[in-house]
Amino acid sequence: MTVYLQLQEHLDKLKKNLSNGDNNQENIVAIDALFELLLNFSTDQQIAIATEIHRELRLLKTDLIFLNTIKNPDKQTTRRETIQNRLKRISEFCALLESVII
Repeated sequence: MTVYLQLQEHLDKLKKNLSNGDNNQENIVAIDALFELLLNFSTDQQIAIATEIHRELRLLKTDLIFLNTIKNPDKQTTRRETIQNRLKRISEFCALLESVII
């Protein structure tokens, strides 16, 4: 399985967990697993995309940590929307990465 497919698979799992209302530590640990997948690129273009994915993943991890501490339902909803948008951006980068690899 190629790296971008592994990334996408992990992201899909994370999206599913979040849509089920799971905002536990497992999601944060899953993001850490994604970081290691980003080390396997060789061209400058692949590395540039991987850097953007890495940045978004770090921000996603921070968003998840904050989500776990929020008690206000309105703020939780806003944070979940932010997380969903971030996941969408990461998925777009994965698609771009796929087009660069092929």
